[in-house]
This record gives sequence, structure tokens and C-alpha cells, in this order.
Amino acid sequence: MKSIEKLVTNLPFEPRHGALLEQAAPEAKVVYVDPRDAGRLAEEIKDATVAVILGKPDVSAAKKLQWMHWDAAGLDAIAQDDYINAGFAITGSAGRSAPALAEHVLYFMLNHAYRQRAVLAAQDAHRWGYEGQQETKALFSQTIGIVGMGHTGRAIAKRAKALEMTVLAYSRSAAGDEHVDRLYAACRGEKLEDMLPACDYLVMCCALTDQTYHMLGREQLALMKPTAMVVNVGRGKTVDEAALLEALRDGRLAGAGLDTFETEPLPADSPAWDTQNLMVTPHFTPPCPDKLGRSLDIVLENIRRFHCGEPLLNQLKPEDRFTAR
Repeated sequence: MKSIEKLVTNLPFEPRHGALLEQAAPEAKVVYVDPRDAGRLAEEIKDATVAVILGKPDVSAAKKLQWMHWDAAGLDAIAQDDYINAGFAITGSAGRSAPALAEHVLYFMLNHAYRQRAVLAAQDAHRWGYEGQQETKALFSQTIGIVGMGHTGRAIAKRAKALEMTVLAYSRSAAGDEHVDRLYAACRGEKLEDMLPACDYLVMCCALTDQTYHMLGREQLALMKPTAMVVNVGRGKTVDEAALLEALRDGRLAGAGLDTFETEPLPADSPAWDTQNLMVTPHFTPPCPDKLGRSLDIVLENIRRFHCGEPLLNQLKPEDRFTAR
């Protein structure tokens, strides 16, 4: 059984969180560092066995480090060779916000399906009925395509199936899901392009890697129905934003809902702001209750796995590499 000599964290844990952390690793010296004190964090990490952190610390002098948990949903910001080959395991907090992100997807889709802008404009004008209401369609029986079947993708599939939608998914692995009607798997030689023509809604929620950078571009968008909607709650750079905006303006796509963008914050002069069939949210989803506690749940399970020598959850792998910046 592996032990943890010293665990350093700069997450703003409440006392109840800290008690759980110390209970999970009773053999460890647990050191809490103010998240604003980068200097002390760098110093404490030097002889730490495990680090549970916010930010990107200098780990070059961390000679005893065996595992670093980076409290972020995606690891693309550190998915370069200097971290991948650092000699210690790196994990993230993917999954902590999956239920909320799935709700965010439904928010975009329902707003699009019910033409919410037109509904509110008609209400403001005291007008009975709104433009395009006869062409609206409920989500029921429509087809959603989900790109990426991680925590968020599975949460979306579960909710879409509850609405009796047809659920398609594209993933690099062939691991199935009970809520998916048809899985397209890269490991079987299937392509994203195979799924796109059938989608009424396409949701991007995959990790950002060298393989997924701009995976939804002009060629892929051209395969979609002109009545379809694209939603991105994953990473902005998985979509060729210029190509998407062009398709929206030209009427080759009916709508989009974007919570993530290639450049963030979204520049004030971006044409995205004025694209009428696009909904913009500022890379923010109302968090699940006790978001920090949900991150801690992942850390606690990984402490158990670390002790037992089992594979860690959400571990950074070479295939997660992202260098296209």
C-alpha cells in the first residue's frame, strides 16, 4: 500500500472539506496554502508527495511529487510534454459540473426550439403570437448528436433520452452508454462526418486535444441540415468559429448556442455578438451545489486509488496532448 508523506493544497477548502481530506490520508502531513500565495505554494511542493491545486505552479523542483490533482474540468491548458512527461501522475476534476453543463445544453436547445427571443419580443409588444411559431418543433423525437462521451456527454444523453429524443454520439472509444441509440467510435474507423447529416442538434462537449482542434469546420458544417443547431459547452477551439459564424449568417445553419469561444473573453468587436441566430453565454454555468465538494469527491476517490495502486480517475494521458495554440 502506497502512503502519502505530505499533501499540499491551495484550494479554498472549508473546515468540513479539510476534515474529509485528512481522514482519507491520515498518514499525511496536510499543508494548506493561501491560493494567492504562489511563492509559498512553490516552496511547499518541493517535498510534497501529492499536490491538490489551483493554477499552474512551478514543479521543476518537486522531486518527491508522485501525483498532482489540477482542479479544472479540462486539462488542455497543461496538456504539453513538460507536464505529460513530468514523471508524476496528473489528474483533473472532469465530471464535477456535468449535471449543470447538461442543463446548460437544454437551456440553449429549448430557447432555440421555442424561439425565445421572438416570444419575449411579442410579449414586450403586447402582441398575441410571434413570428415563426408555426415552424417550431418540440425536442421530442428530434435527433441529438453528442461529440464526446465523457461525464458531460453522458449527462446530456441521459437528459435527452428522458425527453424522448433520438440520441447519437461520437467518441474516440467504443464504450457504450444505455442512453445512446447509436455510437460512432473513432477506434472502429467511424468518423464524425458519418453522424452529422442525421443531427437536428449537435453538442460539442469533448476535450481539446491536437486531434479535436477545429474538428467541426466548414466541411463538417456543410454536411449538416440547414435546420440544425450547434451547441458548444466544451472548448471553443474544437469548433472553427469563423466557419460557424459564416454558416449562421448565410442561412446554412439555423442556430447555435456557444458558452465557449476561441478567444476568451469574447472580444467586443467579435461578429458573434451581433449574429442574430446565435446565443452567447460567458463561459459560465450556474454551478452545482458545493462545486468544491464535488471536486473533493474525485480527490478522495483518487487518494483511495493511490493508496491501493489503482489507476487514477481523470488522468492526463499522452493522447490528451494539445499543442495547437
